[in-house]
Amino acid sequence: MSPEVFVVAIDVACFTDLASFKKTTGDILRALRASQKVPGEERIYTCGEKEHLAWQMRQKTGLLIEASIQRELTAMRDELRLNYRFPFEET
Repeated sequence: MSPEVFVVAIDVACFTDLASFKKTTGDILRALRASQKVPGEERIYTCGEKEHLAWQMRQKTGLLIEASIQRELTAMRDELRLNYRFPFEET
């Protein structure tokens, strides 16, 4: 059984000045990133940073699609008689 996921959105402006909240939050994140690192590690990542960096890289370079998946995709395309060429087919 999978756990349920609940998303809560809070309007910060109802509790404090938005500019002040952003500054305080930024200060906390900068302090966390400036903390002592584990030996051998270059940096400390805060919530969502690794995912954002991965997304940026995929935007630039695309996503690797295994050869077996490429064959399946082209087979489906051909079976459906679609007039389309995948970027991985272009050489």
